[in-house]
Amino acid sequence: MLTPLCVSLLGGALLGLRFKVLILVPALLILAALTTVTGLIQSDGVAWSGLTFLASAVLLETGYLGGLCVRQFFQPALSKEDAAQPGPHKSGLLPFIK
Repeated sequence: MLTPLCVSLLGGALLGLRFKVLILVPALLILAALTTVTGLIQSDGVAWSGLTFLASAVLLETGYLGGLCVRQFFQPALSKEDAAQPGPHKSGLLPFIK
């Protein structure tokens, strides 16, 4: 049970670094599907699968909040870096194309 929890925490942190809060809805749906499939494969009971899903969902959201805090902490530094670069590519999407 420890592996899905660690994956959920790290996955939530990665989602928090890149996406807005609406990404949690499809992420939780995917997590529910994966937990159900894993529970069926391992012949876990419904209660154990439900507990695994709840714990993974809590850690996914906790990781998301952690990633969001890291993003907000480093956002001013990244904005200053983008402002210091000359050229029309201030968005940083394709810095190698002029």
